[in-house]
Amino acid sequence: AEVAARRGASDDDAFVAIEHRSGVRSHLWAGAMAGAPGPRLRVSGTRGAYVVAALDGQEDELRETGRAATGGHAEPPEHWGRLVRGDEARVVPSDPGRWDLFYPAVAAAVRGTAAVPVDPADAVAALRVIEAARTSAAEHRVVEL
Repeated sequence: AEVAARRGASDDDAFVAIEHRSGVRSHLWAGAMAGAPGPRLRVSGTRGAYVVAALDGQEDELRETGRAATGGHAEPPEHWGRLVRGDEARVVPSDPGRWDLFYPAVAAAVRGTAAVPVDPADAVAALRVIEAARTSAAEHRVVEL
């Protein structure tokens, strides 16, 4: 892994190469700074890619109004992703965001009236990968999990 804090104390540039038990390899890159920004999200596979060019509109709404969208926030068609296979590209409508359901679910879990909306074991597993990436970057070595 390569991890850097280019604009301050927070990691804002990272590259992680993962070899899964199955032998499949994943290359993950995230960066807040780029001379020529590309798509917001790009997932590539052997038979195609899914590409989203624009930011989630909920981010713009939050910046403009100071509040998260309520109800099922639907992205406008110009923000939808594209499924690309060679020269063929097909627009894929985005599912509406439902942050208005997520945060009340967190509050209910804190009050003890509902289960947490994300399995804590999944969160711990994700943190193990992040810590392994930081160790790999700091020590310039492969870290096995």
